[in-house]
Amino acid sequence: HIQREINGFAILKDAIEQSTQQPPLVMDVGANHGLYSLFAANLGADVIAVEPQQVQCRVILTAAKKNEVEGRITVYHSAVLEKYETVTMRNTDGEGVTIVREGGTGENDGMQVKAFPIYKFLSGG
Repeated sequence: HIQREINGFAILKDAIEQSTQQPPLVMDVGANHGLYSLFAANLGADVIAVEPQQVQCRVILTAAKKNEVEGRITVYHSAVLEKYETVTMRNTDGEGVTIVREGGTGENDGMQVKAFPIYKFLSGG
C-alpha cells in the first residue's frame, strides 16, 4: 500500500512538472482527505477536489488553509458519474471502502449525495 502511494505521488509530481498548462490543473476525484490535492497545490497546480463525504471536504479545506494553498484548491461535495444522479454512499467494512448505489432512502442506507458528469466540474458547473 505504501509503495502504491509513493508511486502515485511520483507520477503526480512528474505530470505537474511536465505540464504545458500554467498553472497546471489537477482533478482529484474521490479526494478523501486530500493528500494528493495538497501535494499538487504545493507544487503550484490549481486543484479541483471532488469528495462525496462532507466531513472529508472539511478536512481538505482546513488542511488547505493551514498549508496556505486555499486559493489553489476548489472542493466540491459531490460524486462523479457519467450522468446526473443522487446516489447513496455507504461504508461497507469500516476500512474506508465505500459503495456508491443508485437510490436508497432508508436511514441505514447511508448518505445521499449528488453526482455529476466529470465535465461539469471542469466547466465550472
